Amino acid sequence: MASRTPIITALCAAVFLCHAEPPTAGRLPPAVSNAFHRISPDSLKGHLSFLASDLLEGRNTPSRGLDIAAEYIAAQFRRAGLDPIPGTDSYFQTARWKYKTVPASAIAMSFEGSGVRIELDGTRFTIPDPQARDIRGAAVYKTSLDKPGRLNALAEGSLEGRVVLLTAPSPSRMGVYARRLEDLERQMERLRPAAALIVRKGSVGGGVRGQLIDPEDGRTPRRERDSGFLAVYSDELAAAFESLPEGETTAKVSLRIPEPGEAPVELKNVIGILPGSDPELKDTYVLVTAHYDHIGTTAPEDGDGIYNGANDDGSGTVSVIEIASAMAAMEQRPRRTVVFMTVFGEEQGLLGDYYYARHPVFPLEKTIADINLEHMGRTDDSEGPHANSLWMTGYDYSNILDVFAAAGRMTGVTIQKNEGNSDAFFGRSDNAAYAEAGIPAHTFCAVFLFPDYHGLGDEWRKIDYGNMARLARTVLAAVWTLAERSEVPHWNSQNTKTERYREARQSGGNKVNP
Repeated sequence: MASRTPIITALCAAVFLCHAEPPTAGRLPPAVSNAFHRISPDSLKGHLSFLASDLLEGRNTPSRGLDIAAEYIAAQFRRAGLDPIPGTDSYFQTARWKYKTVPASAIAMSFEGSGVRIELDGTRFTIPDPQARDIRGAAVYKTSLDKPGRLNALAEGSLEGRVVLLTAPSPSRMGVYARRLEDLERQMERLRPAAALIVRKGSVGGGVRGQLIDPEDGRTPRRERDSGFLAVYSDELAAAFESLPEGETTAKVSLRIPEPGEAPVELKNVIGILPGSDPELKDTYVLVTAHYDHIGTTAPEDGDGIYNGANDDGSGTVSVIEIASAMAAMEQRPRRTVVFMTVFGEEQGLLGDYYYARHPVFPLEKTIADINLEHMGRTDDSEGPHANSLWMTGYDYSNILDVFAAAGRMTGVTIQKNEGNSDAFFGRSDNAAYAEAGIPAHTFCAVFLFPDYHGLGDEWRKIDYGNMARLARTVLAAVWTLAERSEVPHWNSQNTKTERYREARQSGGNKVNP
């Protein structure tokens, strides 16, 4: 890697950011100093306690809760005085997609075995992918996520026409078994059963989730979190399941799911614009992004079935809101235009960012950086406590690191590389769409993984708001610097992992592949 000393020296001379210890307000540029004081733990808490409340029902894409969140974010951009999308009075970039689903009332299942007959309707199911099925009296094969070895001995296609019933952990603990579930799903593809059902105790399922269809290519995005298994909730069925032998059984299952119907749906990226102050540089852009969706609801456990998504990624969303509000109140605006955007559908495959990259409001070739924020609120990292620091994806991929390192010296926050996750998450986070377009783009987070990741316990009361405010101030200082200085960020040419992004930048950023 080339030496970063000249860059840091120039940066310090320009914006007075280099200090060994957190400086007093008198040492800061007045615009940044005043903006710092506008980011408060209480304000962050106020925003997040609403966006991650039960009222919004987990902000699934699409959902009523997601639409409420979009309206709330737009209202905050409006209150701050940010400009709407050029040529409109709207803060919404609207994607018109289709949604494929089946009403729960049209689904029916029957089970015969262990001396009982059980009839269940669609309210008992969680169905991630509503594909048509008409299964009548299929033989049952019993297995478990904890006992995958038996399936390895079966020949390809040997479960064709059968229904597999299995047990698996509850949704709130599924992350521990995710890899095993993926392996089991591959086994199902090899063995080709008519259906595979996870049997759980309870009386109410999580519903039919439906699938989005991108009208531009007809593709149905796949959620990373969802397996292809259907889950059925029934205390009676769970008891009957327990009495069955492992492997082949004499039990029979019938299952009917009709052909899904399609309906139009509108999805929204929420965009607020802080125009630049320089006559020439105002037509260049810095993006500040976060995703405001989460993963919706599931069958209730101990009375809770809502994935509130406070840290993932309500914390990034409210950080964007606070940074935008603070910068909009500056007397001295930065020279470049700053575009604040919260996006839909990250949990279903980074949908909102790829949509923007295909339909940019501002030219990608004039967009100099994307700063994406995620998991900004928790400090209980799964690897141990992690406060007063930011993990950075693609840590040594571009010289944006230098800007953040200098900003961190001003705020007492260190910028770090996580050896296991910084590179691995670079292509899996919302920055990926912009990086593929050649734009230096990184995700910053307080933690990568935490105990309630994609769990029912990710709630706003568990956030460290004081730490989140320090991190947001660090991001503000870095974004202000990127938007203020003449130098444009560049990819690190000595890191071979950046070759594809450098080539995309040289070609004008026209190739964006979801």
